[in-house]
Amino acid sequence: MAKANHVFLLGSLCSDVDFRILPKSGVSYAKYQMAINRDKNKGTDYPWVCSFGKQAESDVAHLRKSSQCLVRGRIQTREFMQPLTCPSCSHEWEKPSVATEVVADNVEYLNNCHFPEKDSETASA
Repeated sequence: MAKANHVFLLGSLCSDVDFRILPKSGVSYAKYQMAINRDKNKGTDYPWVCSFGKQAESDVAHLRKSSQCLVRGRIQTREFMQPLTCPSCSHEWEKPSVATEVVADNVEYLNNCHFPEKDSETASA
């Protein structure tokens, strides 16, 4: 059976990009949530998208809240320990959790995106 884990998402960002440098590896990491309309106005989905390396650096430079983009990537599910705190007694513990997200391989920047290189060209002209 052929391996096929490809997804294309067309939508708008719900908030600004969360950008970090991962402490152990030093790799750039970007994470953002998109609003994706379903066919025939049957609702909206809000998947999380993450990118790494040069793609993450490009995403944080170009994307803002309400930016429209086309993401090509793959679906990834990962397990992690979620820290929790009791609001009454402040006892802390961790619970196993699962996250499903899209790992972006390529992002096309469409509407309401920021292009700093064009701003500098306009200023020098």
